[in-house]
Parts: sequence; C-alpha cells; structure tokens
Amino acid sequence: MRQPNKKSQKQTKPWYKKWWGITLIVIFALTVLSATASEDQSKKQPTKQTSQQTQEQKQPQYEIKIAGSHYVDPATRSLTFTVKNVSDVEGNPSCDVTLQNDTGTYKGFDTVTWNTPLKPGETKYFEGNFIITNEGAAYATKSHVRCIERSI
Repeated sequence: MRQPNKKSQKQTKPWYKKWWGITLIVIFALTVLSATASEDQSKKQPTKQTSQQTQEQKQPQYEIKIAGSHYVDPATRSLTFTVKNVSDVEGNPSCDVTLQNDTGTYKGFDTVTWNTPLKPGETKYFEGNFIITNEGAAYATKSHVRCIERSI
C-alpha cells in the first residue's frame, strides 16, 4: 500500500489568516472608520446658513436690579427697579413683577413695559405701585422681577 504524500496532507490556512485576507480586512476597517469620522465632523460644523439664522434670531438679555420696595398704604406697596440690556441687540423688555410674603397669602403682580426700545448697554428705570391682596402690603416684602423679550 502506498503512503499519502505529506504535501497533499498539508492543511491550508483560512482565508482571513492569509496575507491578502488580512489586507482586505484592514482596507474595509479603514473605510468604515473614515466614513464614520466624516459623518461626525459634518454634524459638528454648522453651515453658514445656520449661523446667519442664529444671528438674526439673537435675543436680548436683561439684567434686573431691585432698588427698593416700601409700604404705601395697607393695600399698596411701591417697587423700584432697573432693567439693563446686557446683549448686543436692541430689545423691548416685558417684565413680570411679583410682590408677596413668604407663604403667598398676600400677593400683588403686574407686567411692566416701556414705549421705546432698550438699546445695547442702556438701562431703564421703573418706579410704581402695586395692589396687594387682603390689604397685606406691610407683609409682602419679597419681590421678584423677570424680563423677557416682547413681540412688537
């Protein structure tokens, strides 16, 4: 009987372990990685049109300082505050004013606006009286002012 040739019994390597298989795998991996990186980069870089829209829609920012609050009569409390436009765009602030005690039993509120726009860096002054519920003006010592941009 004849012995099989040792060369014919030699096992071949799988394709992914051969030099050309490894080359194919590396090329495929690099292609996938570069496509993913370019997608991420395109998401991070805004287009010129988007940045122009952002500049057009820029909203003014306001800084509020409460200068004082004092008792006028049992149902009325006076409040003085300033609003400064701290942004670089002109604005028309609408300020919601609330005066109350700690528990909210005695409360007064109103909205304050001005007839002229507030230019960048400009400050407007307000002093006015607010009606407090249940004649609790003596107790409504907490005041809060919040200003947002109003539509013209």
